[in-house]
Amino acid sequence: MNLVHLRPGQGTFQPSGTLHAYLEGVTVELMANSDNVLRGGLTPKHVDVLGLMKILSFDSGLPVVMNGVHSGASECVYQTSCDEFQLSSINLESGTQYLGNTGNGPDTIIVLSGSATLAANGRSTALTRGSIIFAPFGMRYVLYASGDRAMLFKASVPLRGLPPSPLSGSLN
Repeated sequence: MNLVHLRPGQGTFQPSGTLHAYLEGVTVELMANSDNVLRGGLTPKHVDVLGLMKILSFDSGLPVVMNGVHSGASECVYQTSCDEFQLSSINLESGTQYLGNTGNGPDTIIVLSGSATLAANGRSTALTRGSIIFAPFGMRYVLYASGDRAMLFKASVPLRGLPPSPLSGSLN
């Protein structure tokens, strides 16, 4: 295992089969659907050593540290090769807003700090630290900070991970 120090706003992508642990700080971990999450130690809980040895990758190398790519004024996208999900951070200052359009899959949003309001379909929902909200595919919404600022993370399905629409294609 490598010891990697990350600054706030940085992240890494760990492919399946990579043993990893968090020693301190706050992190957001987003995983693809899986039925083989196994503990590798550092816990009093049961560790399935034989099962762990079957799935672990022993490739060496340092993980790539990602700073994210700005996508608009308030969103930073952490791009990976994973088709199943995409993670973004959304930092809202007082008086700013984020326009959400779930055209690339449903969004799941969690508030890490501050408070925000999500407005959609003529309704508003107050979100405080720890709140999680689901925005279905195709729903347009607006997020704005309810106080001085809010930090949120958004999990979505990237366009490349969506199956082709039955309505797309050409007509003959």
